[in-house]
Amino acid sequence: MGDALLQKTYTVDFLNKKRSKNNGDIPQYYVEDDHEAIIPKELFMKAQEEMAWRGSQVDCKGRKRGFSSNHCFTGLIFCAECGEQFRRIHWNNRGCKSVVWRCITRLDKTGDCGARTVYETELKNAFVDALNNLISNSDSYLPILQNNIASVLMMGNPESAESIQARINELQQLIINKASRQEDYDAEAKEVLRLREQKESAMQNDTSRNENLDRIRELQKFITSQPDEITEFDETLVRHLLAKVTVFDQKLVFEFKSGVSVEIEN
Repeated sequence: MGDALLQKTYTVDFLNKKRSKNNGDIPQYYVEDDHEAIIPKELFMKAQEEMAWRGSQVDCKGRKRGFSSNHCFTGLIFCAECGEQFRRIHWNNRGCKSVVWRCITRLDKTGDCGARTVYETELKNAFVDALNNLISNSDSYLPILQNNIASVLMMGNPESAESIQARINELQQLIINKASRQEDYDAEAKEVLRLREQKESAMQNDTSRNENLDRIRELQKFITSQPDEITEFDETLVRHLLAKVTVFDQKLVFEFKSGVSVEIEN
């Protein structure tokens, strides 16, 4: 990110040029924007958020689940009955080959679940129907999206990352002054560490808020830019717009990243 921690090691013997790891023997300094960043901070924070989200994925029993992005619907389809995900499988039913999605609870026989099987062709067609529902009812959905934008904007941090950094800079200068006078600066150092964590949290919140705004505006742009109904399935739209699909006995509920949901009878 362009930051640097100075004096991680120090010279013990200048004649022999022997260096040792700094375990608190001399002051260390954390310098932000010390050099040109290889990865922009905003991109770094987005990656951290994505890694945290992937690591937080659990099944309906709270067990950690691996992440896969092999198919656009992977990890997005959930069972309304037991809460477990659906898995994509190649089905050979009496010589008739097809691709279907089935509840993992039923597949692995880890519980009692009677969720139905969903053919992938039906799933794709239902997604297209959900998008066309948004387009044809844009007068109803666009105000909802605008309200969602207002809600996200109200979720701002009580203190900005910039103001926190200003306090860190003041404390770092105070630490340098105290160190030069050989005075104790433990309290200031602990406060700097606390403020760094607070700043990182504020930056992550800002990144998450900006991503939510981008998702809402992306769907707004999609709805307003479509002159006609969609006739073909596009997996790119799934990856960009869709957050979750819940499978019921008689319907599929598509939840979009922008915060709106569409029910399609199926």
